[in-house]
Amino acid sequence: MDEEDLKKIIEEETSISRDSLKNRIWQALEDPKMKQMILAALKYEMEMREKNPDKEYMWEWKLSNIGMPWAGWVIRKLMELGIVKRTYESRAHKYYRLRDYELTYEVVKEYIRHRRNEKNGKTVREEIEEEKGEEDTVPEDIFDIIEGHDDIKELFKDSLKAVRHHILLVGPPAVAKTLFLQEISKLPGAVFIDMAGKATKTGIAEILLEYKPRYLLIDEIDKVQNKRDLTILLNIMETGILRIVKHGTDIIEELNLNVYATANTLRGLPRSLLSRFMVIRIKPYDKETAKRVMSRALVKIHHVDEELANYIAENIVEKLGSRDIRDAVKIAKIAKTKEKVDKYIKLWLEHIPKELYTNT
Repeated sequence: MDEEDLKKIIEEETSISRDSLKNRIWQALEDPKMKQMILAALKYEMEMREKNPDKEYMWEWKLSNIGMPWAGWVIRKLMELGIVKRTYESRAHKYYRLRDYELTYEVVKEYIRHRRNEKNGKTVREEIEEEKGEEDTVPEDIFDIIEGHDDIKELFKDSLKAVRHHILLVGPPAVAKTLFLQEISKLPGAVFIDMAGKATKTGIAEILLEYKPRYLLIDEIDKVQNKRDLTILLNIMETGILRIVKHGTDIIEELNLNVYATANTLRGLPRSLLSRFMVIRIKPYDKETAKRVMSRALVKIHHVDEELANYIAENIVEKLGSRDIRDAVKIAKIAKTKEKVDKYIKLWLEHIPKELYTNT
């Protein structure tokens, strides 16, 4: 068996039926951020196909090509759904393509016309441009996926309309701190930085200079170690002025920027930085609320069947003794049946360090 035969077999084994892919694309279009990426990718590939009809490699794109360089979590979701595929990866670059351009085009066309009730006189390109423009306002239901915390939701909605208003959410894991940031990240002009995960090596100043965000979202700001980053944050939050020296040149930018951040603890954060924030402490969920939060997030964000999502949430809270949505996601990614859920939670309980979880 040669390499081409192997590739063909792998492609056949991992292929997705046309009907299934159509349903997945439609489902993804219901999510504002995935919709934004699908439309941007479709527009880019449409233009590249017109300009370079015989050069397929030109149809590939990086996240920066479609104006969403910060949206790594969105591309991962679209790849999991099989809507987008990665065509090339190196240490410095990752390129992508829509898995089925023609089908995506047809589904987007149908979706837009369904939303617009069959408006006539518009090309699909014009409709795509107008649909993208609709994302410029703050949706009233932006935080509907988050259980409770109604007063904090209202606070954020008013803050999102203000200029240079900054909020820091502090509290233990599994109280929806990160969910607030993730929902805001669906808005145009939002840039998300995960300091506990793949924290950027380029620095906050460089991110501000390159993307000029309207909303800077920093998850686990208590993990920031770079003093230069803290100094930059202090200045930009207070004055809205970004002032840095790059390649021996003074660069000054004025940004109408709001900073929203989370922290597990306030220890180690300078008082000068805390004074720039409206600091809000979030209380932990009770058991029943935690189950509802987990189940809803698994269904809405991770597209898990509702019955299975409820079962995972019940077992994570009652058997594992955790109220952290991340633990529910860990199980949901590998367990597609209730039997598998039981098996992996039992395995987890038998082997995890006892100090991590207590069945309370």
